[in-house]
Amino acid sequence: MTHMPPFDAFRAQLDDDSDRRERLIKVSVPAVTTRPCSLPQASRDVTTISKRTIFLLHRILGPAAPPAAREMLQDVHRIYASLKHDLDGDRFWRYHRQVSPGLQEYIEALSFAHYLQHKSLISFDQVQRTLCGPDGVP
Repeated sequence: MTHMPPFDAFRAQLDDDSDRRERLIKVSVPAVTTRPCSLPQASRDVTTISKRTIFLLHRILGPAAPPAAREMLQDVHRIYASLKHDLDGDRFWRYHRQVSPGLQEYIEALSFAHYLQHKSLISFDQVQRTLCGPDGVP
């Protein structure tokens, strides 16, 4: 079977997009978290960790988030940091369907922890800062 050389660039771009989409869904998360994870998909791991954080926060009685909840939120932060190169520029909007469910759960867990600690809602800017790297870029 022969292929047309002008379409090689399109094929390469489509292959790259497909590979990136799979990486966003199926990143090996145990390498970036401090606790063992049984699910190999990054977006699903973010959702799972966030839900566990919410359940943990529901069980506490005091105003401060327990260290385990803060550690779980840091695990999510590390996962997103590992995906940063795949979400640079307009790529986030291209692959938002792969990361949006986990991001929503993370924001819910972060908001709940913030509310328990400060008795106020977290602002958009505060959420953005938790997703920024040391360079200040989300």
